Amino acid sequence: MVAFDGPAHGRSEGKTANVIHFDLALKKLFAELDQQPEAVITHSFGGAATLYSIMNGLKVKRLINIASPTIADEIIRTYLRTINGSWKSGQYFKEYILKTYKRPFEEFAALHFIRHLPYPLPLLLIHDEDDRDVIIEHAEELVKLYPATLVRTKDLGHSRILKDDFVIETCLQFVASPTV
Repeated sequence: MVAFDGPAHGRSEGKTANVIHFDLALKKLFAELDQQPEAVITHSFGGAATLYSIMNGLKVKRLINIASPTIADEIIRTYLRTINGSWKSGQYFKEYILKTYKRPFEEFAALHFIRHLPYPLPLLLIHDEDDRDVIIEHAEELVKLYPATLVRTKDLGHSRILKDDFVIETCLQFVASPTV
């Protein structure tokens, strides 16, 4: 088992991170492993970032995304609520992304990545109905586009979900299943 904090997350260095930074970190980590992992288990932004890496060539056998954002405009709205910002600020952000990366922000969201996966991917989504940081609509929209399995939890929110026995057991069963 290997665990790591993505760039500018947890105990990792850095103050900013995006899917491109995560992609580089994941590809470096995978290159250093002796064998391909049986599964990748992610939380929040790590789920979107891992889908980005898969879309760009990272080979993953199975993926579990826990409380992962997928909807571009909802990601912006959530951030704006956090900072008490206006939608005008969100529009400026979208313009900045387009100017900087020559691609719209929507192309940096999981709903875009899932449409461009290079191979079929067994995908389990676990999301809490009471998650205020990443609302459950993110997972619901993704399963409309891709044959993922969605497991809903209640009263766990965005972070406690990671320590829940049912969630841990569900992840272990998904990883151990011969065919998903």
